[in-house]
Amino acid sequence: MTIKVKLAAIAKDEAAYIPQWIHHHAAFGFQEIEIWLNNTTDNSIELLQDIQSKHPEISIKFKMADEFLERCLSQNLQFQQGAYSEIYKSTFETSDFSHILFLDLDEFWTPQDFTTTIADFISSSPDADAISFQWLIDTPDTYKHIFSPPFSHLNKLQKNRHVKTVVKLTNRMTELSVHNHIIKDGEFILADGTQFPGTDQETLNKSLVPIAFQKINGMRPDKAFVLHQINRTPVEYLSSLLRGRGHKNDQRVFKANRIGYILDNQSAPAMDFGINLQRIFEHNRSLSKFLSIIDDQVMVAQQFIINRFWSAVRKIRETPELLTLHRDQIRGIKINDFLDEYLPHDQLLFAVDKTKVSSDGVVIEGWAFDALSSVRPIISALSEDGQALPVEIYRHDRPDVEKIYPDAPKGCGFKISVCAPGAGDLRLLLASSGITQTLLIEPISN
Repeated sequence: MTIKVKLAAIAKDEAAYIPQWIHHHAAFGFQEIEIWLNNTTDNSIELLQDIQSKHPEISIKFKMADEFLERCLSQNLQFQQGAYSEIYKSTFETSDFSHILFLDLDEFWTPQDFTTTIADFISSSPDADAISFQWLIDTPDTYKHIFSPPFSHLNKLQKNRHVKTVVKLTNRMTELSVHNHIIKDGEFILADGTQFPGTDQETLNKSLVPIAFQKINGMRPDKAFVLHQINRTPVEYLSSLLRGRGHKNDQRVFKANRIGYILDNQSAPAMDFGINLQRIFEHNRSLSKFLSIIDDQVMVAQQFIINRFWSAVRKIRETPELLTLHRDQIRGIKINDFLDEYLPHDQLLFAVDKTKVSSDGVVIEGWAFDALSSVRPIISALSEDGQALPVEIYRHDRPDVEKIYPDAPKGCGFKISVCAPGAGDLRLLLASSGITQTLLIEPISN
């Protein structure tokens, strides 16, 4: 059997990422790429047409799927699975492809050696009907440049239990799903060539690896994996939340299936994944050349992402309730770091754990951080009659706080010595992002 692999996806307003996604997978041997666009308001169509015209060496198909989406929504059917089924059926009936892989535009199939093609990888397990690859999720990085390539020489990633699956085109296909599929008498394996472990109940029909398996293997990359670029940069992350989940009949303002710009506590701890320096240099140089040929459309697409970030900021400014409603999705994004005029909403989180009187004043212990700014809150103290008091502040980590608030920064803990011999009650002032909180402190003697 000649191995020939197709890649397919659905996409909404992701023109800025289509070129790097296409380039990456063409580089690793995918011989045709098909994208179904839905509810698109960016320049995805024009960009794809430009790629087709200027990169004829890559076989690219795309289709507007708005009518299909509306039909699925009206019949309460899953659009994503429906689109996959249509693409699978058409590819099986009208082409000579042997395999197909369905990914999102923020997912990148990647061999560990950054060299092996998808066909060569599949050829090592020719009898397998389905080969599943675990997610490696990118980690938040506030220093990363916007629209950076997906990979660099050194990458910090988290291995997640979820998989994406390349599957044979066969008449034994029973049901297509997002993470894995159901094949009559199918042979399902993982990237290391072993049988897919666990029961279908535990793995949700092989959509994710068992917990025990993850505990053993969570700190090492497999021979191949799927990079899931959920985070990218803070601007791109917040912008992506406005894509929503209309294809799921979810009308909420922000995507609800995100946990914030923070490390994923459902994945293994972050690990380093290095790529040969010469290999990644050549790959990213090739990407730059690929992008330069369609530069005009790329710039339009990237500006769309930036404009959508500012739209998200405006929505939050106009409807501050969104900060509470979508706290889990927005946490970790220090929005005020990007603004000349701060969002006028109190996002200063704090607590005083302990106060006591020492020989020459008062010692106050607690923690504080600004959920919308990376700048540490300014701490000061006033006496009962409003006089400023000398303070010494020792900052330290609070792992207990970080466990409850994953967006809490290192050094959010404080121990404050207030020089106020014989002082009565005093006021502690916490100021950040134009907001000042005042706490009445009633010292307790030893």
